[in-house]
Amino acid sequence: MYGVPWSLDPGHNAQLMRRTGARGAPLPRAFLLRALLLLALSAAAADIDGFDIDGADPVGGPAQQSRQLVVGAEYNIAEVELRIFLASLRGSGCRASVVLFCGRAQAHTQRLAEQFGATLVHYDFAALNQSHGPVGVHRFHLYRRFLERRRVFYDLVLHTDVRDVMFQDDPFERIEAYGGGVFFLESNHLLIGTSPTNRGWMTENCTVYWREQMLERTAHRLRCCSGNMFGTADAAYWYARLMEEEQQRTSDAERAADGTILGRGWCADQVIVFVFVFVCFAGAAGLVRVGIVIVEIVAVVVVGFAQ
Repeated sequence: MYGVPWSLDPGHNAQLMRRTGARGAPLPRAFLLRALLLLALSAAAADIDGFDIDGADPVGGPAQQSRQLVVGAEYNIAEVELRIFLASLRGSGCRASVVLFCGRAQAHTQRLAEQFGATLVHYDFAALNQSHGPVGVHRFHLYRRFLERRRVFYDLVLHTDVRDVMFQDDPFERIEAYGGGVFFLESNHLLIGTSPTNRGWMTENCTVYWREQMLERTAHRLRCCSGNMFGTADAAYWYARLMEEEQQRTSDAERAADGTILGRGWCADQVIVFVFVFVCFAGAAGLVRVGIVIVEIVAVVVVGFAQ
């Protein structure tokens, strides 16, 4: 497994480029202009039930309010899936705060959260599913809003999938953030272009990327998981924000005669990460370059891959 580190510090990225020979290219101009649309969508988004997601109070995990945060989102998760996730995390010795956004209230999620010291945040799944896409897409909107004011309370953050993840060790002890963020690549033989699923996601499922020929530009690269990202709190915030912006840019909306949105076609979050990591990564400090280094110790297991 490999890690792809990036940073909001241009000096760090320039040094990384010299070491790895990596290159980057700017995203289309519309990418940056989407911030205006995002502000309007955020204002209209449903409030989180009983919780001020836009507030500045730290939440989650053990009572001591850890400076480390694990954040994830799920909908209709099975009890065994959530138990494996939380039990393996706590069994590794990890005492990070855990915040899970839940699109459907279930008795076992609350019980397991209390047992393993996690905070559940329930939200209006139907409303967010309409305005920001399915849970794999709209989770980045939730992460961005949560971290916007709270990232000052955390040093390191792990964005993670939930239903198909178990932990072998404490990720905060065994993974290096390199002063920015790390993405994880799959095995050497698992290329983007050899996966029928990923090829479909970058063409028929995402007409914007089809027109921009993103498959041709990334087909020779290794796959990386959009759901698992580790880094500083600032890096985690910018990752969520950039994902949200690009998801809005690449969505194909079906509109009524009066302009009302009737339905959207959302590009898979997986392929958006491919484009970020291997084509371009724009951030607050301007163009962010990408390089690749080896991560020798793996602390997170993702069970199952797209073929």
